Amino acid sequence: VVRAYGMATALVRFLAAVPELESRGRIPLLDGRPEGVRVLARRLGEACPSRTMLKRMVPSVARPALREGWETPRLLSLVLADPGRVAEGRVRQSEFRKRLGLLFAGL
Repeated sequence: VVRAYGMATALVRFLAAVPELESRGRIPLLDGRPEGVRVLARRLGEACPSRTMLKRMVPSVARPALREGWETPRLLSLVLADPGRVAEGRVRQSEFRKRLGLLFAGL
């Protein structure tokens, strides 16, 4: 479950970096169409374990290491709802939602 969670988190970070990579002349996505991005996000989103599953399967002493990906489920759902966010560089939450989510993730 930790590996699946890490892969989903890495994908979200990668999708957030796509506009910067493109501006540097790179081609980060083989299929950069909205449908291709949606399929990629859906596959990893389905494989991404829920927070409940992580709490059950990961020892409490190891959970702080998973906080890096606290935004992952929400950001994946945003990309699934609107894959154009990737090309527009909008794979992020509002500052208010981000701070509130981090507060709850810390609890």
